[in-house]
Amino acid sequence: MTEKTKILIVEDEAIIAESIKMTIESLGYEVVAIANNALDAIEILNTNTVDLAIIDINIQGDKNGIWLAQNMFKNKPFIYLTAYGDDKTIQQAIQTKPSGYLLKPFKKVNISTAIQIALVNYTSGNVADINTDRNIDKNLELLQSKETVFIKQKDSYIKLTINDILFIESDKNYLKIQTENETITIRNTLKEISKNLPVNFVQTHRSFIVNVRHINKIQSYNIKVGSFLIPLSSTHKKDLLSIIETLN
Repeated sequence: MTEKTKILIVEDEAIIAESIKMTIESLGYEVVAIANNALDAIEILNTNTVDLAIIDINIQGDKNGIWLAQNMFKNKPFIYLTAYGDDKTIQQAIQTKPSGYLLKPFKKVNISTAIQIALVNYTSGNVADINTDRNIDKNLELLQSKETVFIKQKDSYIKLTINDILFIESDKNYLKIQTENETITIRNTLKEISKNLPVNFVQTHRSFIVNVRHINKIQSYNIKVGSFLIPLSSTHKKDLLSIIETLN
């Protein structure tokens, strides 16, 4: 089942924080909470699922945004919100390997772009550059992390747990990603998407990749996955049985 990407805002200026919140929600994302200091942000992180954070470098309290990112966001993407501080501060920020930057003052398009760049950087293992992110392809329709994929829908990315996928069907230049509850269409190819899928996803036909964890029945020429009947070609049957044996 897909769900909205959950974003934490760490900003101590209430008007700016509320403006960011309204913009993020209008783009189709979910704002988990707003924190105006590092300690409140840590409490929110410990009690909520957060996919990405927008962190102002200069916030209330003894710990600034750089400290927060360095200690709490080693395995999560985050965007720095800054008005270009001094060189020393910027260098400290770079050392924490942010996924993106959002420069004040900003517009709606800036926030949208910053979030997309952050997700691209995080899922591809890149570190954001404060000057060169404009060159990143922000039109990618699918971004893959460890256990989830972020799928582009209009101007935002929705999150889908990889193991919720039943199968993927190729339809010319598009893929139909099927879960128990919905079908999601993206522009991609089986060859490209298969490079990053875990071992339990196996090609069963030139047009299908199946999550073997959802297979109910294997017949001579087809597979039953939930209520769906998927074709099984002789050229892929051996690989399928081999993977199932390995996983078991």
